[in-house]
Amino acid sequence: MAAKDAGKLFICRTCVRDLRVPPGEKAAGEALYDAVEAANDAVRGHVPLRGTACLNGCPSPCNASVRGHGKALLRFSKLSIEDAPALIRLAQTYLKHKTGDLPEKDVPETLRAKVSARAPVLNPGG
Repeated sequence: MAAKDAGKLFICRTCVRDLRVPPGEKAAGEALYDAVEAANDAVRGHVPLRGTACLNGCPSPCNASVRGHGKALLRFSKLSIEDAPALIRLAQTYLKHKTGDLPEKDVPETLRAKVSARAPVLNPGG
């Protein structure tokens, strides 16, 4: 991550890892990624988006996180494609926030009960 990186929205594309996906179908995480990508394309203030193999929330798929250099990490679990627009709004707020440790009022209501991890900045100065 570049030193001036304000953050990215990460989506686990491999959720649900233990379910066999029938040929021609997408894993739930891949479907979530596609929905978030479409929601991102539909709004102003496009957010950096990255698909990843795992966000360590496997017991409660699907998972997404926001993180940036010098900012707290927030992970969300039990997500569905209906959460895509809220994830984009959340990421837009996170990118503008100095520390990334968003107060509850800044998290879209539909995502508040889905916060599964908060990790503080380990090295705020560097």
